[in-house]
Amino acid sequence: MQLDAQLAAPLAALLVGFALCGWAVWAYRRTLTPIGPARRRLLLALRLAASLLLALMLGGLDLVLERPHSTPPLLRVLVDASASMERPAGADSTGPSRYAGARALVDDVARRYRGRLRVEPAAFGMELREGELPARATAPLTDLGGALAALPPAEPGEALLLLSDGCDTEGGLWSSALERGRPIFAMALGDSVAPPDLRIDRVDALSVLRKGSRLPLTVDIAATGVTARQGRLRVTEGGRELAARDWLLEPGETGARLDLSLELDGVGEHMLELALEHAGPDAAPGNDRRLLAVRVVESKLRVLVLAGRPDWDLSALMDGLRGEEALDLRLVTAGPDGGLRESPSGRPWTPEGGAGADGSDNGEIHGLVLHSWAPQWDPALLERLPLRGGVLIMDAFLARPGRARLPARWRVDVPGMAPPRREQVLDWGPDATRHPALQGALTLGIAPSALPAMVRVDRNPLADGRVLLAVGDVPVLAARELGGQRTVAASGEGFWRWRLQGDDGRLLYAELFSGLLRWVAREDPPGRLLVDWGDEPLMASQPGRLHAEVFDPDFRPVAGAALDWSLSRGDSLLAGGSFQPEAAAEGYAGQLPALPSGVYRLGLTATLPSGEQLSRRLELPVQPPRRELRELAARPETLRWLAARSGGELLAVGDLDGLDAALDFTPRASVARSVLRLWQHPLAFLLLLALLGLEWGLRKRFGMV
Repeated sequence: MQLDAQLAAPLAALLVGFALCGWAVWAYRRTLTPIGPARRRLLLALRLAASLLLALMLGGLDLVLERPHSTPPLLRVLVDASASMERPAGADSTGPSRYAGARALVDDVARRYRGRLRVEPAAFGMELREGELPARATAPLTDLGGALAALPPAEPGEALLLLSDGCDTEGGLWSSALERGRPIFAMALGDSVAPPDLRIDRVDALSVLRKGSRLPLTVDIAATGVTARQGRLRVTEGGRELAARDWLLEPGETGARLDLSLELDGVGEHMLELALEHAGPDAAPGNDRRLLAVRVVESKLRVLVLAGRPDWDLSALMDGLRGEEALDLRLVTAGPDGGLRESPSGRPWTPEGGAGADGSDNGEIHGLVLHSWAPQWDPALLERLPLRGGVLIMDAFLARPGRARLPARWRVDVPGMAPPRREQVLDWGPDATRHPALQGALTLGIAPSALPAMVRVDRNPLADGRVLLAVGDVPVLAARELGGQRTVAASGEGFWRWRLQGDDGRLLYAELFSGLLRWVAREDPPGRLLVDWGDEPLMASQPGRLHAEVFDPDFRPVAGAALDWSLSRGDSLLAGGSFQPEAAAEGYAGQLPALPSGVYRLGLTATLPSGEQLSRRLELPVQPPRRELRELAARPETLRWLAARSGGELLAVGDLDGLDAALDFTPRASVARSVLRLWQHPLAFLLLLALLGLEWGLRKRFGMV
């Protein structure tokens, strides 16, 4: 026979209660002779109370107390605290800011509805920020949808008052933001007419410039307002002026274009600052300057081509690259004795940098094309090359590598790299045109009908990359970058059987392989300590996140390195910290503080488990929040859409009478229930001890102990 677990405790408590009551009655009868009736009844009452309380505690019974009461409805006030709210509320760029008006409205609402509504304000920019409103609106982006979606589910009768200019610069309006069950009443702060402003709207410039060339620069200036504007554009680097140009906007003109040509000295990174010097009102003064990073590289990239068995696709490759002014091609083939000979001169060639057998200077190699291998060549030749860039490996080498010993960082495994000999259409991966190895290759003005459709994308057989071009199911071109080492595997046979006729085909091959070799040669030496801050530049007043990777001499990721960063400006050290290993990733993450716009010096120091130290210094540009600064006029249509979809309405700024008519002030009746768990409550134990102690004390006083 089994007893239900839910009945066990009450039955046990009942049995204990009967036993205790019997004990109380027995004790009562024992006290008939020594003491009087009043004392007997007092002792009996104490024992019965203690017995009943202990029975209730052992039975796990709860005391439930209910108190009915009414509460006023909740009105949430959501205030936009993004940077656009710091603009003046009017179109004349004077007067208090939009955010100051929003804070004043919050105070008015709190005073007006005190006692009738529970008013809870919260601020938002990139995310919801509950609690006290900030003193200034500094959030670099506005995410209306994200803030609404982050609110908790609505209470019965709850409403939301949204105070914003409607300039949504992040995330868009999501349907999930309207699924919280509360009507939205909105007020659009700011004039829908853009205030007078002047900004650098667009900058067109090369990101990589060859040494000895001038940098062409095109700057578009945009203005709002009807008055004439004039000023001066200055381009500086480290406080030194590189160029200046005066500009003039006649009344009614909204933009001007300036063309400049700059000369940059020295190879390496150059950080340029463009600024507008002008007079007159500006609604967003931070958008009249821009930072521009330009890298100056060597005028020639030395690319070595090793061809132990020259054939027709090598000739096609060399023909396509002949006359490429950015590349210095050195073709090395096997001589009659199997040694290394430079073609077509026939001079002996040595792999080490410095003077060759004939006194020629080989120097460093920026990139390597590994076409094929001669059986007589030293297997360790590739490891002795003074190579500072990456390698392009052709399928002729993959098919018969001979005795060549590939460095570990070049290891490739591309089964079936050479396509079959039948004619097939080559397919570009949809992301191929965005791959840096192919920049410029598909922008040659070739008729679209001559190019295959970009219809497929496959995982790259090489690590960490993608197939860029394929025929059927076989890759023709694949590229990867792992720890600064760039590797490309290409099927020459697949390229040459692609039937593009005449000059178009020749031009495409030239640009394609030129782009590949520029990417392989990387135009700067590979680094073992890499850092990046994502696809977007760091924004002012917004914490930044860094990602770093550390590699050993063979460009294999290093785990367990100690990686520190420091941030300075001029001679002043501003901040510092350490990177932490990223979960499920071979890298490290660091967090930067929020910074004003400008150029900073970022220093990195890595200590490897072996004790080796690596260091790097680079310029870190922090840009003004561009998207937030571009929105000058208020956009009430955004708030009207939100209000209509949620069952609310768009009200005029300060129209609290209209808000009165829309809100429901009926108090919400509710019952507050409090549960007293006797077995767990300490007061029950104290009361039981008090009853037992009092009973024992009285017995002792009456002479019964």
